[in-house]
This record gives sequence, structure tokens and C-alpha cells, in this order.
Amino acid sequence: MEQNNSKNDKRLNELISTYEELSQQGAVVHLEETEYLEIVQYYQNQNMLDEALEVISLAIHQNSYSPQLFMRKAELLLTKGYASTALDFLDRAELLDPADVHIKMTKIEVMIEQGQQHTALSMIACLEPLIEKPLLSHLHFLKAEAFEAQRAYKKMFRALAESVRINPDNQNAIKKLWLAAELSGCFQESAQLHQKLLDLRPYSSIAWYNLGNAYLKLDNLIDAEIAFEYAFITNKHFEDAYRDCAEVRILMNNYQGALDCYEDMLALFKPEASLFVNIGYCYEKLEQFDFALTCYEKSFRYNCHYAHAFYRKGMCLWKLGNTVHAAVAIEQALEIQKNNELYTATLAELYCIIGQTEKADDLYYAATGLRPDESEPWIKYVRFLLDKQRFEDASELMREAEMYVQDAEIFYAKAVCFFLTNNKKDALRLLKKALKKEEDLYTMTFHLYPALKNETEWLLAISTHLLDGKEPRG
Repeated sequence: MEQNNSKNDKRLNELISTYEELSQQGAVVHLEETEYLEIVQYYQNQNMLDEALEVISLAIHQNSYSPQLFMRKAELLLTKGYASTALDFLDRAELLDPADVHIKMTKIEVMIEQGQQHTALSMIACLEPLIEKPLLSHLHFLKAEAFEAQRAYKKMFRALAESVRINPDNQNAIKKLWLAAELSGCFQESAQLHQKLLDLRPYSSIAWYNLGNAYLKLDNLIDAEIAFEYAFITNKHFEDAYRDCAEVRILMNNYQGALDCYEDMLALFKPEASLFVNIGYCYEKLEQFDFALTCYEKSFRYNCHYAHAFYRKGMCLWKLGNTVHAAVAIEQALEIQKNNELYTATLAELYCIIGQTEKADDLYYAATGLRPDESEPWIKYVRFLLDKQRFEDASELMREAEMYVQDAEIFYAKAVCFFLTNNKKDALRLLKKALKKEEDLYTMTFHLYPALKNETEWLLAISTHLLDGKEPRG
């Protein structure tokens, strides 16, 4: 075998030398079609695409009736990004050999790339009854590509499912299935499909990974963890499978199990800042704060501008009671990511604790501007204002908040503010509105202003609503 390879290499080298020597001399080169194609392949392998195109053009000039040569030139043009010109050569190839399926399928790929999805799908429909299984699987994959471009994601998922049903070894289709499930929301269908696929191909790490993601979306954490485990058991270099398995274990509060995944990643893959932060977070949740801080410091060796590492360091220091240094760390995080609402609101809370009230006020308000359409930053700020007995400011803030958010939390908070500014009629009306929208959230009013537990009118309004909502006993 090695001797044959050596002979072939020698023959190819001699062929290349002969061609280049004749070309440099300006002599007319006459070679067999197969020899031209060998030279083209050689240049393409060397990433010498211009030279490859020059050779294929010469070959076509000498043999303008070869569909294979036109097809080969189209492929080279596609590699260089010249899709429109490539399509012209594919048309010429198809004229010479109208029955060639590969030419038609390449045309379909180009049309999808050029945004001609309707034409591509029409061609697929015509071609589908004419081709056999191995190519039929790829044809359904191309159909999925066209549907993806049209944003018809459920059709995309079904086309990929059919592609895999026809050929369980179509790796391109299997790899794209999870994206299709994510875009279409077909998580239950994805789980069922991958279960069947794994009955046929139990060592398919991608199928296990896709199954894990489907279970995760279905909130089936136990089976998601198992599927991700099998994904990296069947492929020990599957980095995303380790990472996602660790994240599932964190959701299950299994921080030691997550650490096991992260330790495997440290042993198998190049370390990066985010990995050390994830390890630190697990130690933090296990209340091993010194180990956590060590991991956060290690992360800076790999990325000294990693904002999330500074944030987690700050949170860890806060848990240790070191609020001043915690604030410094969060300041560093916010310096790197200036418009991060989480960092802004966290630093505001720390400033409040260490007595920097004006800075806290500025940051709480800044946080509302970063996510104005969500209630959380507004609620944090109004709680701060109520703690400072700034009831009028709190009422004004809730009026502003209501311009962006119309949810129960804002109604409850606005009701509290109105009640504390002696606008009790409107306050109780708003309270009833909030109770009708989401009655289970009424306890948040006592978190906003604990003294409301002693306000008879407030308690009566809540209890009346709750009693009215109960069915009478027969």
C-alpha cells in the first residue's frame, strides 16, 4: 500500500512539473481530462485556487463538452465566493448532462445561498421522487436549509428529522437538529426523535447531546444530566457536553457534581477564565469561600478584563462581610461593562450598605434606564426610596415606571407609594387591581414597607379579596 502511494505521489509530482514547465515556456499543454482534474485537486489542496481555476479553464477550452469540468469549475468558484458565476457554469454542466443529480443538488445549494429559496424548494420537489436513499437524506437536509432561510422553523425541524430517518449517519443533519428544535420549540418531538435515533446509533455523542438539550428545555433535569453524561462518555473530547452537564448539576444544586465536570475540563481542555469562575461559583455555593476567591483570582491570569470574575469576587467578599472590598470589585466589573444592569443594581445596594447614599441613588436610577421594560430594577429602586422615607419620590418613580411596565409588581408598588402619601383611595383601588392580576404577589408589599402589616385598611383590602375568591362551602 505504501509503495503504491509512493508511486502515485511520484507520478503526480512529475505531472505537476510537466504542466508547470510547459506553462512557463508558453507551450500548448495537452493532457487527459483526468490529469487536469488531478492537477486542479492538487492546487486546491495547496489553497492555490487561482492556479486551480487557470487549469480548469484550460481544460474546458480543450474539452468544452465535459459536464464534469464545468461542474468542477463551478465548485472552485463557489469556494472563492463567486456564487452567481458558479451558477452559470452549473447551468452549462446541466445542459450537457441533464440527468446528473449532483449538478442539480449543487445548483440547489447555490440558490439557497443566494436567497432563491422558492426556486430551490421547487427543484427539490421535482428531484425528490427521482433519487435514491443516500442522496435523498442530503436532499432533505437542503430542504431544511431553505426552510431555515425562510424562517419556517417547524418545517426545518421536520425536514431534518426526515433526513436523519432516511440516514441515521447524516452528521450534518444531526448536528443541526438541535438548532432547529431551539428555533421551532419542538422539544418533545426532538426528545422522541433522538430516543429513536439512539436505539439505532447508541454511540452517537451528538444525538446524546441533543437529547440532553431537549430534556433540559422540558425541565427534565435528571434525564438531561444522564444524556449529557453519555455525550461525553461516548466522546471524551466533547467540551460542550461537560459544560452543559455541569450547568444542569448546578440547577439541581449538585455543586460537587458540577465540580467533577469542571475538573475533567481542566484536565482535557485549555483553561480559560470562565472555567475558573464557574469552579469558583460552585465553591461559593458550597460556602468554601477561600477556594472560591482563589479561583476568581486564577481567572484573571487568563483574562484580566473579565467583568463577571470581578462580579463574582465581589459577591463572595460580600458574603464574607467585607462590603467595602466587595464594592471595589463590583466597581471594577462595572468599569469593564458600563451598561450592565445587574452590576449597577448590585453596586447601588452595596453603596447603600456602606453609607454612600447619593451614589446608591444615582446607580439605582441608572439601572432603571438600562432595563426600563422590566419591573425588577424599578422595584429595587422604589424599595430604596421607601427605606429612606422618600414617599413622594417613590410615587413619582412608580408613575414613570408605569410608562414602561404594566405588570402586577408595579401596580403593587405604586399602591404602596400612594398609600404612604395619603392617597389611600387610589392606593386601595390599585391594590385591588394588582390582586386581580396576581394575588399571590401581595406579600411583596410587606417587603417593600414592613409597617404595612400594621395598617388595618391595607390588611382588610387584601383579606376581603382573598375571602371573596374562595368558593363557599356547601
